[in-house]
Amino acid sequence: MMAACAAHRACRHEACRVGILGALLFIAACASAPVVGPKTVTAWRIPNFESVQECVHLDVGDRLDYDFTSTERVDFSIRYYEGNASIAPIVREKVVTESGRFVPITAQDYCLVWETGLNGALINYRIVPRRGPASTVVPR
Repeated sequence: MMAACAAHRACRHEACRVGILGALLFIAACASAPVVGPKTVTAWRIPNFESVQECVHLDVGDRLDYDFTSTERVDFSIRYYEGNASIAPIVREKVVTESGRFVPITAQDYCLVWETGLNGALINYRIVPRRGPASTVVPR
């Protein structure tokens, strides 16, 4: 899994498939353009015992609206990486649906991650990055 964490940086801001074989075939799996606006995905097939992630850069003041449904129970998280560590401010286990608004407390590349079990799953999701107000300099 450490290879997957390091490999995700090579495919920054892109939809990436991560798994045992996915880590080995990572370059071929990075297929999407950077997420800069709303993105909707329908019927993304995740094989059994694998995970997929969608990453986006968020600054302090930004928000990320998200929702998804799945045909099978999945583990869902929003996480970021620091060195070899994976930090997950949001974790939901064995869910078929989830929605919310994530507000970061630090500027990072955040990844929404779905992990399947025995049956695999089809997921539908929508993510909407909302940029915070631009910083303004107040003249003295």
